[in-house]
Amino acid sequence: MIRRFWWEDPIVGPPPEPKYDIEESFASALNKPVDSEIAMKSGSAPPEGPAEPVAALDEEKGKVEPEMLAVTPPPAESREPAPEERKLEPFEEPQTATLPKERGEPPVLELPEGELADGETSGQPLEMKSSTAQSTAAGKTLLVPPLQPVAKGTIQMFDESGQAVTDPGTVLDIVPLTSSRLEYNNNGFYGNFQAYAPGDDWLVLVNELDLEDYISGIVPQEIPGDAPFEVLKAQAVMCRCYALKLIQSGDSAEYGYDLPGDPESEWPYAGRSRETPNIRLAVEETAGEILVDPSGNLATPVYCFSSGGYVADARSVWGGTGQSIPDYLVARPDFDPAVVGFAVPENGFAGNESILEEWLASPPNTYDREAAGEAFRWKRTLSSEEMDALVNDYWNDQVGQVKTISVDARAISGHATRMTIVGSEQTVEARDSDTIREALQLDSSLIVIKENWRSGWTIYGGGLGHGVGLSQCGAIGLVKQKNANYRQILNFYFNTLKLGRRHLVRSGAGA
Repeated sequence: MIRRFWWEDPIVGPPPEPKYDIEESFASALNKPVDSEIAMKSGSAPPEGPAEPVAALDEEKGKVEPEMLAVTPPPAESREPAPEERKLEPFEEPQTATLPKERGEPPVLELPEGELADGETSGQPLEMKSSTAQSTAAGKTLLVPPLQPVAKGTIQMFDESGQAVTDPGTVLDIVPLTSSRLEYNNNGFYGNFQAYAPGDDWLVLVNELDLEDYISGIVPQEIPGDAPFEVLKAQAVMCRCYALKLIQSGDSAEYGYDLPGDPESEWPYAGRSRETPNIRLAVEETAGEILVDPSGNLATPVYCFSSGGYVADARSVWGGTGQSIPDYLVARPDFDPAVVGFAVPENGFAGNESILEEWLASPPNTYDREAAGEAFRWKRTLSSEEMDALVNDYWNDQVGQVKTISVDARAISGHATRMTIVGSEQTVEARDSDTIREALQLDSSLIVIKENWRSGWTIYGGGLGHGVGLSQCGAIGLVKQKNANYRQILNFYFNTLKLGRRHLVRSGAGA
């Protein structure tokens, strides 16, 4: 939604990341107070991480100006990084992976119906009897008297001869006064609005705002605002990476904007409706920070709700999709070996399903166990008829009656990566974890499938989501068990990446 007209050159970059979801809210563990300002105490660092924090600063890099969406200078309030922090020069990235994010609904943090984000009620329709139009070099400026919120109104533009302006290229800028804000559907928004009609039958409303304001509207869609503060900061860094990837793709430039703004889109934007003081502060304290790979390229920091206790490697989970997979999305134990309470094999669970069964049947003391709640370990029972219906619905009624289901390959983490289903009509194969999840409608591919003699199937599972990258519930556990800060959280899950800094600010006034 950061403004870019179709006649401007798009920023070239890799394709955008598909959607992400959280299908259930966090457990009650989130309500426990956490002193997130305290850095991880000496000697209590998470296991298996490198000695250096994820933020490796490079003083040899020269200072560069922040990249702009337009040619006007950045606003005065834009935060410049401290001199000692690493700065990256503008870059155009090579093609990298397009990795799936999670699907589904995020935790519900709705406001009471009929109220605005600050508790005010929306105003009644205001009939504008007088206004002031000022001519400028760019056109006409209409000053609306600040009497009360305008819940409904009509604006029509005319040229100097009095003829109505219907040119699809006409852009209407809607700029708030210093003491007011813009609202749409009872939701407040930072920055300005711009409206234009690409055709006779539809209107595009664009929210022009700073990148950091945009991130404040994305973070609460990905994680609840009552998560520990350091987890919110880590989430803000990851969301900033995703936003820049989408901007660089240029996929939306032809429509007159950089990022999709529909709350129902793959990358939902909620304006200010779900922003909390902690989320806003988390974004401000990490302003401009991104994750970069060892070559200095913008990284794709994949994340999920819960790994189930062992983070999966992307090559195993998504290798069957034919996509290029980054090297930094590797498998790793999501626990402290000294306190996990389970003898996990050195090679994980890839080749021993009986040990995986014990892992799923027990409640090991992993970082994500407490926050994940019921999503940490779950069981699903299906009758033979229900399994037949699921499988045939996915494979277009070509399988028939399900005879056998076998998991043929697993990641080190235990996530199923290849599955064969033998039916009375046809044998089908799922060649990646996402296909397994979608076909059987499962929360995770960390599963063991058991046939109940002549009565159906039982699926034992763990975690929620694809299991790759950062586990949000695991990050909460790192804060609660280890007093980890956001840099240590990111270092734990992405230990080959480093923190960089890049600003992207909006042109024009009004934020």
